[in-house]
Amino acid sequence: MQFNTDLYWALAEVFPNITVRSLSKMMGKSAGYWSSVNAQQHAVGTSALVQLLDALECQKIQAPEGSARRLKLDRVSVMITQELVARFEAKTGLESHALISAQPKAVRDNFGAMPFLVASF
Repeated sequence: MQFNTDLYWALAEVFPNITVRSLSKMMGKSAGYWSSVNAQQHAVGTSALVQLLDALECQKIQAPEGSARRLKLDRVSVMITQELVARFEAKTGLESHALISAQPKAVRDNFGAMPFLVASF
């Protein structure tokens, strides 16, 4: 549940007029999805997070490089990606960054979650 709360407030920084209904729509779900998930004290579904990540990527394209909005969008995208990776690791028992973390920092900085891997999870 903490992730849900953190996600909402991080998105509220980027989209000051966001509502639970508009957030649900950004996730590709019905208008009452966010309220329902939180009322039941469930985690947001993986498919909803992937859809939201895609929506944020579209917003990043529109935001100027280096702008405050772009930086906020990047932070939210990283937050979602980390949650998806954590879920993947918990579900499979595999460590997704085991090989990357053994590399020098200069090499590690060039790696990130591959979009097709995140979306296929």
